[in-house]
Amino acid sequence: MIWIASLGYHAELLSYDEAIAYCVSAGKKLQSMYHSWDDMFTNYTQGYALWAGEDPENEENESFQRIKIYQWLKLLPKSPYSIDWSTNL
Repeated sequence: MIWIASLGYHAELLSYDEAIAYCVSAGKKLQSMYHSWDDMFTNYTQGYALWAGEDPENEENESFQRIKIYQWLKLLPKSPYSIDWSTNL
């Protein structure tokens, strides 16, 4: 939903405020379903690997690469994943 809202904004189909409202709504739903960034990403990765028919431990697979990118992003000083999961949206 967040990705689609951003596309809608860039295509000028949604105003900035409309796109943000969709993103906040999606963020609140995610917060209610998962306990942390890691919890959400683990579930996302498992679903992606299942959908793609991949072994996420195989270094040649997209799902493995997505895990590595997430791990790398978490280490960045200004990582979006450094924001507290329970931030009030």
